[in-house]
Amino acid sequence: MLWHFTGYKDCGSSVTGGQRVGAIAHTQEQLQQVQQQAEAERERAEKLAERLRSLSIDPNAL
Repeated sequence: MLWHFTGYKDCGSSVTGGQRVGAIAHTQEQLQQVQQQAEAERERAEKLAERLRSLSIDPNAL
C-alpha cells in the first residue's frame, strides 16, 4: 500500500484535491468550534469557582 505525502492512501480514489481542501477546511471549522466551546466552558467554570469562593467554599473540595 502506498502513502502519498498528503497522508491519503492510494486506493484509486477519485477524490479531487479540491474535495480534500474542502474536507480539511470543514475539519478546521469543526476544530475551531470545539475550541470555542471549550473556552466558553472554561470561563463558565472559572466564574462558578469565583462564586463559590465568594461564599467561602473551596471549589477544589467539591
